[in-house]
Amino acid sequence: MQIGNLHPLLVHLPIGIIIMVFLMELLRFRKPPTVSQDALLFVLGTGALFSVLSLISGWLLGNTGGYDLELLNDHKWMAVAFTVTCMALFLVKLSKKQWAKKIYFPLLLVTLALLFITGHYGGNITHGEDFLFKDRSEAVIEIEDVDNAKVYAQIVQPIFKAKCVSCHNTNKVKGGLMLTSKEEILAGGDTGGLFDTLSDANNTLLVHRITLPLENEEHMPPKGKLQLTDEEKLLLQWWIDNDNCFDCIVENLEADDKTSAALASLEVDRSPRALIAKELDLPSPEDLAALRLQNIDVRPLAAESPLLIANLSRRKDLSEREFELLRKVDEHIVELNLAHSNFNDTLAPFLKKFKNLTKLQLRQTMITVEGLAHIKKLEHLESLNLFATSISAEALQEISEIQSLKDLYLDPTLSSSDLALLDTDRITLHGKDIDSLFASSELVPPVIMANGEIFNDSLLITINNVFDDSKTRYRVAGGQHDSIEFEYQDPFYLKESATLIAYTTKEGWKPSEPSKAIFLKSGAKIANASYASLPHQKYIAAGAKTLIDKKRGSTNFVDGNWLGYEKSHLLATVELEKATEVSSVAIGHLSAADNWIFSPVGYKVWGSSDGKNFRHLKTIELPPNPPSTDIQLNLFNIDFPKTTLKSVRVQVRNQLKNPDWHQNPGGDSFIFIDEIVLN
Repeated sequence: MQIGNLHPLLVHLPIGIIIMVFLMELLRFRKPPTVSQDALLFVLGTGALFSVLSLISGWLLGNTGGYDLELLNDHKWMAVAFTVTCMALFLVKLSKKQWAKKIYFPLLLVTLALLFITGHYGGNITHGEDFLFKDRSEAVIEIEDVDNAKVYAQIVQPIFKAKCVSCHNTNKVKGGLMLTSKEEILAGGDTGGLFDTLSDANNTLLVHRITLPLENEEHMPPKGKLQLTDEEKLLLQWWIDNDNCFDCIVENLEADDKTSAALASLEVDRSPRALIAKELDLPSPEDLAALRLQNIDVRPLAAESPLLIANLSRRKDLSEREFELLRKVDEHIVELNLAHSNFNDTLAPFLKKFKNLTKLQLRQTMITVEGLAHIKKLEHLESLNLFATSISAEALQEISEIQSLKDLYLDPTLSSSDLALLDTDRITLHGKDIDSLFASSELVPPVIMANGEIFNDSLLITINNVFDDSKTRYRVAGGQHDSIEFEYQDPFYLKESATLIAYTTKEGWKPSEPSKAIFLKSGAKIANASYASLPHQKYIAAGAKTLIDKKRGSTNFVDGNWLGYEKSHLLATVELEKATEVSSVAIGHLSAADNWIFSPVGYKVWGSSDGKNFRHLKTIELPPNPPSTDIQLNLFNIDFPKTTLKSVRVQVRNQLKNPDWHQNPGGDSFIFIDEIVLN
């Protein structure tokens, strides 16, 4: 190891020591002094010693070459002056003569001044001239359209500036290489041209150096410096493969999928959501937890995002209270779902508090033109769903004044003359195809309606579809005609447990996405239910009665209809009104991985004819939860030989820990159970 290489380590010691001496002297002005003379002499002597060592190591390092001689000489001679004053300062402090005491403090100030000047020159050598004072914020290049970006000026040159130029500039020419201009890059360095293909490596010198193992002495940037990312290496390789073009733009060069992804990541996201996110800190976890306890579903838009989605859909009890509670996080909410709720014009004024809303769902609510007057004040609103609402031509005039609006979902019963009030060049309409004007529209799934989801004898099913000249088709999965599709004409009765699947069709249109609803027949009358251990205190619902109240939970896991068990299993016992022949048990559960809620991984069922002595009936083992972020209502049915029973005991097994693919692997996972049905 060369002694000169110790300079970056040694040079910081006298800097800190001399500044410490100055602070200690300030403390000595107190009466009585709080710093002793001996302590100051020791510190000053140590500073003088290390200033000498720094000077020697720096002088040797400068002689290795590769530095701007003018800057190097300025730094050297200022360092000599600083070292001399450090030694003089120690000797003056050591002296007991009166003249020495008079010049000591002025000499200390001179030493401090020399310290800052010497350091400034050193920074200029390493980082470029005017390093201390020059504003470099303007050097940041933001790419708004990566396809039209200049490959060298906007992609390659910023990489060189960030990771390479500190050692390869006009002031510090390591290896004879400079990377501050096209001419210097093409000239190469002491070991040859950057784009020369090496005889012992199937690549150019530049790519060879940046892809060597970090421990290799020829690896660039050197170990200890800020390293190139994999994406930056990929982009440099792509640039060289395309003849290291200095004047090309991105769209004119071929790129594989991996390179295209790396290029896309450079594009600055200037969408309203991205700009809003930059201005916000993460919301308080305590505030989010408090909202969930109040039966308000609020979740992050993405992991580590400050933006939130609030879901109040299908709530028929909305009032001023819910909107006031959301005030704690109103700036963070960019998406608000009020679909199928009792939201109306009276509640509409509360929307103006959510100034950062970009998406608002009001499908099948009682909003009218009066309420829309408040919505048009939302400056960032891009998507508005007003499907199945009482929207008139007058209301469309209000909507047209929302300048940020891009996507609008409307009832297809509106006429072409009504829709002509909207600026269709700016707003994409969804919901109706009129004279091919809205060719990108799509059919909306039908709405399956019933008086509850669990029934004893039979259940009346109605399927609503608001599209003119369209048809609704459905099938009853798990029913007597499982694979047969029917065209919906009139309401019909279900008499067995089944999953109903329906979709909308129309000539010349792509079929809608399917609607799905699960209905359970409860053939055995249940008197009571109990569990062996309490659920999580936040998700206790109505206690054990939740399991037999014939009320399914929703995809909103804080709707008050779910029992949640964290890092534990559910063991529940269901008692029938009288001994009954039972051949199956169905358990309703929720899957919402983003909220750490997973499907059970196993079930065990026991039965008792007297309510005291239980025997094992069935065990089901299931595989681990596969990767998925979908929120799903599920039902698991367990069949066993028909047995006369008075009580049934069920264990629902939790996987206990979040899987490896989860955003927080190893965290404590939940199971959410809403109903147990016997048949």
